[in-house]
Amino acid sequence: MLKQPHEVCRGCSKSFKQLDKHLTWAPSCKAAYAAEWQDRSAQTAVYLSTVRDVRHDVSEMLGSKNVSGTVVDELKSDSKACDGAVNNVAEELQSSGHAGPAGLDVAAPVRSRQPGDKCRGCGKSFEHLDKHLKWSSSCMVAYATERQDMSAPVDLTSETARREVYLSTVRDDVTQMLGNLRYGKNVSGTVVDELKMGIMKLCDSAVKDVAKELQSSDLSGPVGLKVAELFRSRLNWFEGLQTKKQEISSLKKILGGAWVEPVQRLLGSRNVTSEGLKGEEHSVRTEKDYCWDIPLVEQIRALIQQNQVAWKDILESSKRWSSTEPRPPPVTIADIPDGKLFCDHPKLGLCSGPIKCSSSSDGQAIKLAFKMYFDEVEIANPIGFAAGVHSICCFYVSLINLEPEKRNRLENTFVVTLALNTDLKRYGPLKIIAGALERTPNTKPLPDPLMDTSLGGQMRLLDAGVQMEVPCESALGGYEKRTVHGWIVVCCADYPAAAKMLPNATSASALLPCRQCDWQRKHEKAFAPSSFVRSSPSTLRCWKLRTTDQVCKKVKQPRS
Repeated sequence: MLKQPHEVCRGCSKSFKQLDKHLTWAPSCKAAYAAEWQDRSAQTAVYLSTVRDVRHDVSEMLGSKNVSGTVVDELKSDSKACDGAVNNVAEELQSSGHAGPAGLDVAAPVRSRQPGDKCRGCGKSFEHLDKHLKWSSSCMVAYATERQDMSAPVDLTSETARREVYLSTVRDDVTQMLGNLRYGKNVSGTVVDELKMGIMKLCDSAVKDVAKELQSSDLSGPVGLKVAELFRSRLNWFEGLQTKKQEISSLKKILGGAWVEPVQRLLGSRNVTSEGLKGEEHSVRTEKDYCWDIPLVEQIRALIQQNQVAWKDILESSKRWSSTEPRPPPVTIADIPDGKLFCDHPKLGLCSGPIKCSSSSDGQAIKLAFKMYFDEVEIANPIGFAAGVHSICCFYVSLINLEPEKRNRLENTFVVTLALNTDLKRYGPLKIIAGALERTPNTKPLPDPLMDTSLGGQMRLLDAGVQMEVPCESALGGYEKRTVHGWIVVCCADYPAAAKMLPNATSASALLPCRQCDWQRKHEKAFAPSSFVRSSPSTLRCWKLRTTDQVCKKVKQPRS
């Protein structure tokens, strides 16, 4: 293959091995080419210099937004849309009669703009395939064998149908890419929007460059207009995805049953007042307080239908907990089901037995055991002036049915409720977690129990049993309806978070710091050896443990 010579710049009359790079740093020379669009190499050089400017802006934006290098590398390596556009345009040109030598010239403007095109002759990848074919006659033969009549009519009906199929596929790929950036990599919405604008600018620049080149060639007639429209339609990757709302709508269609819609739940309303100059209060407005629920039943339904590995663990653990004969007590405590609380549970314990289900193949319902976790998230600077203002209470749930190494993974952790910390203090955990309504003479029950999307409402549904379509165990496959039951066994929280759910003070007392026993710091035997398990001459059993029954009785006692 002949070696490509240096190209002479029209602006400064100097020779350059890579003219496009020279034009990037020489605006005066670039202007000399902007007024002329006759030379193919000059057009490509000007176009590539414009592309580099846009790439520089996009790279600078990603760097200024502190986007991680992993995200940037994945974004650069994801070239499905670019490869799909080139391959689809090539197929359309072949099917429409533009696959001969002239057709190759038409395809060259697009192929020269896609990095890493593979030559059909030598099998090597080239940044500018058209330049390689210009200097390699042996490789040109591989493309010349596909000659067709240039004057062949273009089938607009079939082309339109193929365009819709292509755009639908590209839209799904782009939607998944944007969804992964927004929700998988936690990239801010501003960065995603600016990235979309940069890519759209690149595509628009490519379309305009191809259109100008076609106008200067012999394809400026009706056929040329159709080819230009073909390029324009294949590079319009963000059609129908310009806004975040359109992205979410498209993502919902792709995910289908795996998408669970958050539900806004009204907690109550309050009057926001302001003080006057003399200290008097003035009612300004009435504000409504909300929290957000993600229905647990729908999340479990999506997990069972979308994750076969999780469904296998659920089925095996449910059969183990539904044994018709009493299970032997565990010898060692290795997991939550080995604890005394789980073994004594009336529905999950050693002597619980199966729950009947007439619609299942084995006649048994599915048993689920949950672990709940509660904590607060401070989205503002925790040591700044806004600390506590935007603190959010998060309630999570995980499945004990899954193996210990799987149940706490991010994809198996279910967020069920999000509420402001101020609303939790104002309305109490009974309303936030349990979804309890205020009992007044005018209180009306919910028309449908399924409308109670709180964690307590969802657990009441699972306690009564929920019908779900689950995979069949038979070799024929398919789905069957089975009743699914579930109960919360463990609640985890740190000290201040647990105090907000229990009838205890949020902060620890200096004299009575323990909320599980009555230990007193100023007692005469406070620092003597003690034990709650056994008594011996060297230990004391003078402290009493606080049980749930004792706390409930104390709460019900009237205040003096």
